[in-house]
Amino acid sequence: MVDEAVVNMIIKDSQPFSVVEDVGFRELMHLMDPNYILPSRKALKAMVDIKYQEAKEKAREQVQKAVAVSLTSDMWTSINMDAYLAVTCHFIDDEDQLCTTLLGVQHFPKAHTAENLAAGHVQLMEEWGIRDKVKCLVTDGASNMNACVRQLNVRHAICIAHTINLIVHKSFDDVEGLNELRQKCRRLVTLFRTSTTAKERLVQVQEQMGRQPYKMIIEVDTRWNSTFLMLQRLYELREPVGAALASLKTDITPLTAAEYDSVNNTLSVLAPFHQATVEVSAEKRVSSSKVIPLMKMLHHAITNKMHTMNASTIARQLGDNLVRRLRDHMSSLESAGGLTMPTLLDPRFKKLGFENATRRQEAVNRLKNECANVIRHEASSAPPDQLQNTRVAQSGGNSELWWLLDDAINSSGSSSSVVADAVIEVDRYLAEMNISRDEDPLVYWHGHKAIGRKTVILKIDDMCIDRIARIFQVTTASLYITDACNVAILPTDGGCFSSLDLSDCAHYEVHGEEAPSRQFAFRHSLPPSTANTAQLTRAVSAPSSFQRSIHVSDIMDGNLISIRVVVVRFVDAEATVSVIVEKVKTAMGNSEDYILTDTLGNEIVESDGTTGVFYWKQNARRIRAIERSAFRQWRRRGSRSRNEQSEVLSLRDTVEELLDASHGLDEVTRKITDFVAASRDVALQNTEIKQAFTCLICRDTMTEPMFSSCCRSLVGCRMCVKEWGNTSKLCCKCRDEKPVYTEVAGLSAALACLKSRP
Repeated sequence: MVDEAVVNMIIKDSQPFSVVEDVGFRELMHLMDPNYILPSRKALKAMVDIKYQEAKEKAREQVQKAVAVSLTSDMWTSINMDAYLAVTCHFIDDEDQLCTTLLGVQHFPKAHTAENLAAGHVQLMEEWGIRDKVKCLVTDGASNMNACVRQLNVRHAICIAHTINLIVHKSFDDVEGLNELRQKCRRLVTLFRTSTTAKERLVQVQEQMGRQPYKMIIEVDTRWNSTFLMLQRLYELREPVGAALASLKTDITPLTAAEYDSVNNTLSVLAPFHQATVEVSAEKRVSSSKVIPLMKMLHHAITNKMHTMNASTIARQLGDNLVRRLRDHMSSLESAGGLTMPTLLDPRFKKLGFENATRRQEAVNRLKNECANVIRHEASSAPPDQLQNTRVAQSGGNSELWWLLDDAINSSGSSSSVVADAVIEVDRYLAEMNISRDEDPLVYWHGHKAIGRKTVILKIDDMCIDRIARIFQVTTASLYITDACNVAILPTDGGCFSSLDLSDCAHYEVHGEEAPSRQFAFRHSLPPSTANTAQLTRAVSAPSSFQRSIHVSDIMDGNLISIRVVVVRFVDAEATVSVIVEKVKTAMGNSEDYILTDTLGNEIVESDGTTGVFYWKQNARRIRAIERSAFRQWRRRGSRSRNEQSEVLSLRDTVEELLDASHGLDEVTRKITDFVAASRDVALQNTEIKQAFTCLICRDTMTEPMFSSCCRSLVGCRMCVKEWGNTSKLCCKCRDEKPVYTEVAGLSAALACLKSRP
């Protein structure tokens, strides 16, 4: 047990084996356990080697289970000027989790030729048993690495971080005067990093100014963002640097005010590139799908800065060069299939990640073709008895005479069916709302993973619940289908589905106790008037599950502040307020009761509009979870004393009574007028008094208030609700699909009185 702890310490803390010979460490271990005998240096090395072999074998088994892998490779040099080749393997395991394994960091004393590099990669791939599983190799854009990948005959991708580094470095070189400014800044920074006197003087000046002492940062030629950090730190310390430089005996001249302005404007232009470099370097999720959207956002950010900022000549030239080089790279990136397919298949981006509309449509068409190929492959690998069922049942005639024509009919029908299924499948996916950018796309696909796909031909007479239940493995008692509008279609009394209820080439969902939400499509093989068979295309998918982010929030200084984001999964039957609250409690690991609210802090309650996946799966609508006790205290914070609190609660009860009674009753105006008169005697915050009558759209006190029947509450002004209805068919509060708005007669005058309150 203690030996294992010592070995783990050596590995995790990168301690030398000689630590077991250090006097202080031996005394510590003797104090902890006088009977324990420390292993010798040689024995410790052998124990670490055994631990390494065990970990490597475990990692090898995990890697070999992967269906496909991608590799990242880079050459680097140690401080002792020794060259090393590092190769890392990335793959998705059986649980749809992204895994990373370091294959090796090998000493590379040979010449860095393409042949030697290729041999080094092949050695590692064969050692780990993944030679035939490598689908892509990510490297920098060096010519020897490019030639190495060509020899390995695998797909090649250039590291996006290296691409950004190349874009910025080349843009630096094309700007007149920028390199001279960098050199001057570098000389100034070098002085305060190499001179002990200058370094101590800078620290003293910062302390005299009441600042936290910071050191200067020097740029590194191989990392452009080090240039950004050097200029940023120099600009932040411009006053202490000027004061310290004035007291030093040196011939280095400080930067002028105009040069500092150029540095500041240059930093403004480079800031999006620095953010992008940091983000891709720290990415823990799939990253290939992020390349095209990232470059698009960089282009957009720099273009906007060039339009809005009053940049110096240097910054303007730098921005123009960056925009031009970004545009050139984006054109080639949006043509690369290895990047367009991941972008489309990332539910965070889909078609929104593309800049060029033509390239976007080409990528969609390519995805549909790939989907059709998958369907064909699955159909060709189906068992013979299933393939036999896919043949059209021809009535009459001699089968020996007509077999060639019958076979051609089956082939053409199967081909058109495959293409149609692929188009429908892709269009349906692209039509779904994108998930939030901070969610994991692998989690999305884990919940939407297809189990299988089958295409069969059934006679119309065979399209009964017994036949369909057997195919889709659901119980006959619970079986029914729904169309694209979610309208249920029930079987007739005879147990069959009527052809009059079905549309040609339409998609339906089978519902049953064993396998809910299984998708398939009916297609008539002949015109409806003469058809005696129908094609049943089945795309079996996992029971539909959804996920969304819930922002667990706390109240700080009267504001809702998000302190943690939890992702909850749910199926259709669980899409209710109470179940979501329970899932949040489970994710938080405590028994606290939570209240769900919208962004403005309005409580989300159980209603027809908040029941069902349509409301909950829209991640664009932020939902907060607040502890019930904290939420209640926050809503009562406007009071100044206990007496005032009791009066506030009483007034709020009155408001709630008014909301329940706000269906045009004549007594409403008098009650609200009395409420306003009573509120003059209590020191209340206006926002809390008027909150119940605030329009959800314009955020002002309602004028001609409208009542929503789906969530049974006042929602906004008549004109605001009308404008909302012109742009959306959903309820402006609960997002129900079929809201009915009614004007509440008699409230306008009373609310005008309430609105007049300061």
